[in-house]
Amino acid sequence: GALFLLSAFMTIEVFWIKDVLEAGDSLYAVSTAVWMISMVFGATVLARRVPLRYHATAAMVGLGIQGIGIGGPSLIVAIPPLLIGCAIGGIGHGIKNTLSRTIIHEKVPGDLHGRAFAAFNAMRNSAEVTALAFGGIVVSTAGPQLGLMLAGFGPALIAAAALFILQAGRGYGTPSLDPEPEPLGLD
Repeated sequence: GALFLLSAFMTIEVFWIKDVLEAGDSLYAVSTAVWMISMVFGATVLARRVPLRYHATAAMVGLGIQGIGIGGPSLIVAIPPLLIGCAIGGIGHGIKNTLSRTIIHEKVPGDLHGRAFAAFNAMRNSAEVTALAFGGIVVSTAGPQLGLMLAGFGPALIAAAALFILQAGRGYGTPSLDPEPEPLGLD
């Protein structure tokens, strides 16, 4: 659900930049570059510093940060908040993507990696493709500002709920003390 909402940003952002901010293609290119550079930083510098036992928690924090980076600019209609949001959101996106895939690699037995990654990618691709149309529907019915709020703050709320569930399952918010996680079977 969070990925579906986040991916609507790809459609909504164009209308936010062109119609609301009244900027052009150059700002769209800059915002995309800021997002991508920040995503690489989150994936290569920050995600690798997270201990294995905190991967799920950090992935959900990354999801929340990504959502705030998308939704935050909708609160102040100006170019600087968009670029700051892209920097923040890109960092969260990089952390979330890297750790989500690492969790699959670490938790699923090696002989089932192909199936696990295929299922993950099928879900991800389906969410992204349908979200492109959803973004267009939201923009045409509710406008880009509400679209950004939904695309960003919806996933942030989903991340908060997931963090609550993760912590409740561990008892009083402490991480698991198991040095190595148990593999998940996909049978």
